[in-house]
Amino acid sequence: MQDSIQGPLLRSGHNSAFKALGETGFPVYRMATQLRETIRRLDTGQELARHLAIPQNHQGGDKTDWYSSFAGDVIPWNSATESERAAAYSQLESFKLAVLALSEQLLTTDNKDRGGDKRVFASLLKQVVNFPDQDFVYLVDGVLVITFWGFVHDNDEQRDPMHWLKPVSPSLTTPGVAASAPVAELAPACEIVPTTGAVPAIPMYAQPVTPTIQSASWWSRWRWRWLFWPLLLLALLALLLFGLRSCAPSFSLPGVSSMGLPILRDSAVAVPSSGQALPAAHGPADVAATIPSRASEPHTTVESAALASGDPLTPPPAPLASGEEPVSASPPQASMPSATADLEPPTLPPASPPSTDVAHPVPQGKELTIPPTIANGPAQFLDGDWKVNGGIQDTQTGKPLQLQYSFKEGKGQVSLRQSNGVVCRGAASGVMKDGQLSINNLRQARCADGSSYMIPQIECKPGTDNGTDCVGRNEGEQQFPIKMRQQNP
Repeated sequence: MQDSIQGPLLRSGHNSAFKALGETGFPVYRMATQLRETIRRLDTGQELARHLAIPQNHQGGDKTDWYSSFAGDVIPWNSATESERAAAYSQLESFKLAVLALSEQLLTTDNKDRGGDKRVFASLLKQVVNFPDQDFVYLVDGVLVITFWGFVHDNDEQRDPMHWLKPVSPSLTTPGVAASAPVAELAPACEIVPTTGAVPAIPMYAQPVTPTIQSASWWSRWRWRWLFWPLLLLALLALLLFGLRSCAPSFSLPGVSSMGLPILRDSAVAVPSSGQALPAAHGPADVAATIPSRASEPHTTVESAALASGDPLTPPPAPLASGEEPVSASPPQASMPSATADLEPPTLPPASPPSTDVAHPVPQGKELTIPPTIANGPAQFLDGDWKVNGGIQDTQTGKPLQLQYSFKEGKGQVSLRQSNGVVCRGAASGVMKDGQLSINNLRQARCADGSSYMIPQIECKPGTDNGTDCVGRNEGEQQFPIKMRQQNP
């Protein structure tokens, strides 16, 4: 069963404007239905066939309309974001590999048929991935859809289709930066001149090269002095931070025993010049310290005399007595084998569990439904904002248009955004007659660039499964299917 046209019209054009690809007199567009059906019959062919738009020829003429096989919002390639283009590039790459694999499978399945129609059909299958350029590619609900597949530009060479969707890599050369100047060749330090006469041996030494120093301007002579001020500011900042640190109040962590050291009430004893034992100091704990006389020993060993009695070790900072000179030595580090065992790890608050919130997509608005019993006249049930999905395209360029309505009591405004970003606005009205809805435009819409645009007329009637069948109609053109959804408030 072939796919039916359920999606919007993507593009229209004349086949004669392009060069048709083919094999031995059979163009691809003549076999488009058979080729697309062959792809659709694969295990994953339903998803692959969605990438090929369905061509509809105008009664055997030269003009062809290209429809999507499924409904959805249409985004032209030049209006897609970088992330949408990257996803479409991956889809085209997978589609190309699958089609080429199918073509090779048809060629190798039965060798006796390789010279007949099967070989021609397999060769035509390879051409379906080709299209004129990126302007003939659209995204319908995020799915890549190709129009005018099997065609290329008349004066253009046939390229790999991945070329048109390949992202542009940034240039490695930074603009505005000139190329580095070539290094000048250094002249030899000395030149040896051959002579014919007997010359006493003279050792050859390279003459010292005296660099030529040009007179510097007053700025080059004095600019280094400006560095003095930042250095001075850094020094003042360091002094300020040191002063704030010395004035900072002490604090303790919850659950950790106090590590504060008691201050000796009595004056400290004099430090002997040799490694002699200090007299016992009077305080909360008797401490005996041995200070080495060599400055190369990095630490001072402090042992508590109260370890035998089980008291905790609390070594004092040993301030100097008045009138004595301080001893220049590295800061003492006390070894506390038993005191560290009494420390308890701080109690940390339990870590909050990671957030399990998942971003959900914004639901689309409900589709238009016509009430079963409604009188003729203004369509007041249209109150609100509505968006038209697919099918609306520019009759001159064939590019999709974005159409929106805003109604109140059957009257409202219409807004149309063209592919180049220009917005056109005009008045519209919704009228019910014999159970069918007609959305008419009272006059041509005025565009921001000063031009005017004739908005297509929309007609809707009740469909199956409580749905609504809507079609758009351009002036003098055939009708095309559309969908109307109410935008979420």
